[in-house]
Amino acid sequence: MLDFDLHYSGPVFFLERFLRIYNLDQIKRDREAFAIDYLARNFCRSMLRSKNYLTLKPSQIGAAALILAINLSTSDLAPKVGLKKMQDLNLKSLFFENVINIEMDGVRQKFKNESCPLKMWNKVVRRTTEMTIQGDLRPAYALMCTIVDQTELNG
Repeated sequence: MLDFDLHYSGPVFFLERFLRIYNLDQIKRDREAFAIDYLARNFCRSMLRSKNYLTLKPSQIGAAALILAINLSTSDLAPKVGLKKMQDLNLKSLFFENVINIEMDGVRQKFKNESCPLKMWNKVVRRTTEMTIQGDLRPAYALMCTIVDQTELNG
């Protein structure tokens, strides 16, 4: 006999997990966390309206939505998505490292890259989530930027 007890872990489930990792889940007490949560959830909804999301895992969509929400909320584009630009976002403590490792000719190279939009997905977060920047995050982030640009920012 089937009980029809079905469970689907969508992107919002993963988004909530990532918000907890970055200590942005206190939306009742923290105005910035509320704004980032709201924006990231809207980005997840925007992705679900597109057929392109079918190529991505829900965890990729949740991670990309969070990073895009944080990046947009601290950029000059914040007013275009209905936010006031956040100047002193207390995310500096979340960046356990600002160093990105790249392998060139089999030799690991370290360099600081303050302008990398995925810089907050550091080694600790990668180990916790088992999601890589190159394989998991970058494709989802690029697709989400394109879809959000077309739907939210009017291309």
